Amino acid sequence: MKTRITMGIAALAVATLFSSAAWAEHGHDGDRKERHERMAEELNLSPEQKTQMEAIRAKYKEPMKQKKDAVRAARKTLQESMQGDANEATLRAQFKTVHQAKDAAAELRFEKILEIRAILTPEQRKKFRAMRGHHKRRHDK
Repeated sequence: MKTRITMGIAALAVATLFSSAAWAEHGHDGDRKERHERMAEELNLSPEQKTQMEAIRAKYKEPMKQKKDAVRAARKTLQESMQGDANEATLRAQFKTVHQAKDAAAELRFEKILEIRAILTPEQRKKFRAMRGHHKRRHDK
């Protein structure tokens, strides 16, 4: 029974590690400035909206980096423990830490999206939603 539980934890941890690898790289492909300019053009942002958008991005840049770093560190600790001889309780705790770090990053991303949404017109929101859906589908493959 303990072997099954340990194997289950190991399988979940491995799945988390591999699925999270794509998340860690999320947003780092291509030239970020070019993507931001393309988004501003596609949304037809006014000069004021562009300024607001840049302020929002600047506000969240460092906190998002810290959250992503926390996820990477937690994931690395779990990986090392999985390869070592850590006990089941330690692995469970580390697994939980990885998910808490990911949740904190997701909450911060959500706050950023809400701020962006607040500066958009209803029509721009529809386009923004469609663009985010396309971006998410591309990264979920």
